[in-house]
Amino acid sequence: MKSKRKTKKILVSMAFLAVLLSVGGVVYWKLNKTSNQSKLEVSESTKKAAEQSDTNTAKSSDNKNSNQSQQSSQQSPAQPSKVSINITNALQQGNTLIINGLVSGATSGTCNLTLTNGTTKIQKPAAVGFQVSYYICQGYNIDVSEINPKGEWTTTINLTSPNGSAQSETRKVDVQ
Repeated sequence: MKSKRKTKKILVSMAFLAVLLSVGGVVYWKLNKTSNQSKLEVSESTKKAAEQSDTNTAKSSDNKNSNQSQQSSQQSPAQPSKVSINITNALQQGNTLIINGLVSGATSGTCNLTLTNGTTKIQKPAAVGFQVSYYICQGYNIDVSEINPKGEWTTTINLTSPNGSAQSETRKVDVQ
C-alpha cells in the first residue's frame, strides 16, 4: 500500500513539473517572439559592409595622423567621404509598414522617406542614429491605416548630412 501511494505521489509530482515547464516555455517563447519583432532587421552582409566602411574610415584617420608632418609642407585638398543610403527593409508586418535605411559616410543628419503610389505621396523624416557599429535612419514604423490607397508603393530615402547628400535606390512594397 505504501509503495502505491509513493508511486502515485511521484507521478503527480512529475506531471506537475511537466505542466510547469511547459507553461514556462510558452511564456519564454512569447516574450522572445515579441522582442524579436521590434528589433531592426539588418542582413549579415549589410553589417559586414558597414563594419568594413568603419574600418576603412579608421585606417584613413590613422594614416592622416601619421602623415601629418609630411603634409604640412605640401597642402592637398581634403577628400570628403562618400555619403550613401541603402534601404535594408521595406515590408509590412501585421498592421505596420517597416522601412529601414543603412547610412554610410555620415554620422548625423536627416533621412526623408518618400512613399509614392500614383500621384499620392507620403513623406516622413527621421534622424540618423548609431546602431552597434553602423549608422541608420532611425526607422520608419508606419501604421498601415495612414497609407491609402492600399497596393504597391515605391519607396526612396533621401539623406541630408553635414558630409553631403545621397538618395537610396527605389524599392517597391505592397501595402495591404
